[in-house]
Amino acid sequence: MLPLWLDGRLFRMIIHLNGVVKRNAAKIEGRNRLEHYLYTVSNSLRENEDKIKDKEDLKTLMDIVDETMEWLEQNENAEETEFKAKYRELESLANPVLGSLYEAGDGGTEDGFDDEL
Repeated sequence: MLPLWLDGRLFRMIIHLNGVVKRNAAKIEGRNRLEHYLYTVSNSLRENEDKIKDKEDLKTLMDIVDETMEWLEQNENAEETEFKAKYRELESLANPVLGSLYEAGDGGTEDGFDDEL
């Protein structure tokens, strides 16, 4: 049997480590979602490049995808909130361009993401 003071320390340490594990899991999930979305958008743009009428919007979005990929490589240890912010920023810029493809029935791929990120 452990002394009461040691038993309490172990319990607090376990609680602390559990929180660390949960935060790290959320961070990894956010990073993975952003990375997946980047590749989905990038592939959709490249596959449908000729179908996107506004070439300036296309170039701008492709540049933003490239910049976000670079950011992701340089910020592997960013916080979950940073990954979410980058995801939402990209999503707000990509939706109008990709949405026009879906509305026209010209292709694009569904990204499979929900709005909870």
